[in-house]
Amino acid sequence: MPVARFGLGTGWNRRYTRFYGHDGRAAPALARDAVLRLEDWERTIEAWQEPVLSDPRLPDGYKSLLFNETYYLVDGGTVWTAEPGIGHFAYLESHEYLMYNTYDVHFSASFALAMNWPELELSVQRDFARALGVEHPETVTYLFSGRRAPRKVAGVVPHDLGSPSEDPWRLVNAYDAQDVSRWKDLNPKFVLQAYRDWALTGDGAFLADLWPAAEKAVDYMLRFDPPGRPGRLAPPLQHRETSPRLP
Repeated sequence: MPVARFGLGTGWNRRYTRFYGHDGRAAPALARDAVLRLEDWERTIEAWQEPVLSDPRLPDGYKSLLFNETYYLVDGGTVWTAEPGIGHFAYLESHEYLMYNTYDVHFSASFALAMNWPELELSVQRDFARALGVEHPETVTYLFSGRRAPRKVAGVVPHDLGSPSEDPWRLVNAYDAQDVSRWKDLNPKFVLQAYRDWALTGDGAFLADLWPAAEKAVDYMLRFDPPGRPGRLAPPLQHRETSPRLP
């Protein structure tokens, strides 16, 4: 299955096709490599886990959660594309909640991704930085309030990067229970995660890439607290043409 194809017809080559081709006949080669490399993989996994498993200061429940619960990164309807560089990486909030990389939940789960596979985490963050400026003006009736409002407002971090039934990465914010342009947490979470990921990786190019989106995210949130008008949404602030100071 070399192509991940979504509801509106867009198809993306899966990550493994960069190494095994796109003709849909990779299963024998994948099976061969798995058999030949099995012992090396097992040794590598054991070397990775052993310092934690042998540490008497850590409770058994913690060890179990640490190594077992990350299974969802590959079992969560996951898609990893073959685009240049690291590609796009996406996983569903759950098998019942069919939206990719839901950001309020990713805020809690992202530390595991950042610590173990930081390039994937940086890829997710770059996708949200791009999505912050996207605008989908078509109106949606939100389920909880019955209110009609745009699907996606520019300057707001989307709830998600799209649904597999539509067109992920291109048509974002599939969530229709509430209007997230009124939420106060997604934009600050984006800024906090961008800082955390830079602090963990030291990747100055990543910080420079995300800096304009981080400024826009903060500017939008400041509109919720204009002087003398508590609780009212002020006009947009004029964007500052600045750049990050790298150490």
